[in-house]
Amino acid sequence: MNKIFALGYFDSIHIGHRALLREGMRIAQQNNAKLYVVTFNDNFLSVLGRREEEIFLLEERKKILNTIGINDLIVLPTDKDFLSKGKDDFLIYLISQTPSFFICGTDYRFGKNAEGTIQDLVYFSEQNNIEVYIENLLEINGNKVSSSEIRDLLKNGKTDKAENLLGQKFFYSGKVKHGRTDGHKIGFPTLNIDIPSEKIKIKSGVYVTETTVENEKYLSVTNVGAHPTFNDNTFNVETHIIGNPGIIYGTDIKVEFYSYIRGIKHFISKEDLAKQIKKDIIYAKEVTK
Repeated sequence: MNKIFALGYFDSIHIGHRALLREGMRIAQQNNAKLYVVTFNDNFLSVLGRREEEIFLLEERKKILNTIGINDLIVLPTDKDFLSKGKDDFLIYLISQTPSFFICGTDYRFGKNAEGTIQDLVYFSEQNNIEVYIENLLEINGNKVSSSEIRDLLKNGKTDKAENLLGQKFFYSGKVKHGRTDGHKIGFPTLNIDIPSEKIKIKSGVYVTETTVENEKYLSVTNVGAHPTFNDNTFNVETHIIGNPGIIYGTDIKVEFYSYIRGIKHFISKEDLAKQIKKDIIYAKEVTK
């Protein structure tokens, strides 16, 4: 079967990526081809010396792609030798995987120091009888939809605006671990997960969220960041599920973010914290009616 390669990093699978992938799926169906998303592993940016964190990790990207009907990925190596390949060597490697078509955005760059351009891709492909489809970049109000903009929104707690560009809610996922149990002691037990070092850390604060536990979705409020009332500076995710279904340690959960409620505060007493959490819950119920 023919292969069509969608080229790009697809680190956030935002609405621009999705438009390109829909076109790739259309072309694949039209040409009796299978669509492969060409991407990199989670340490790609750090190996390049860039300080940006990942919006979605590779395993998360795989699941997102599955939901839109794409199950085939080619995960390129992220060792320094591979990332040092010049533009021609990079394309030679791609062609060794026997594609029949390439599809990418107009800003696609490749090879060491991103020296390869669309013109290079088209020329090289013509020499090797590979068709190239170039998708125009998606713009909103004259601005290109980009992962950089989405990172900025998340860093500023604007998860609702990031959702508009992502085409879905931003989320954290992981296994429930043992925590301090302070939430349980004040009547608001939490599900606690750690954030992998490669994953973006959104603005610290309390958010309206929806948490999926064993395929069931629950309205929740989530603390992202430290816990000054309990003298705990660990940056993690603590989620209180409204109508608590019970805590099952080791269970995989997914916490999706609606909107920012407030910043993190140091409360004088645990009773004051409990009162504030009650207010957060009332707010969460109101905004998700």
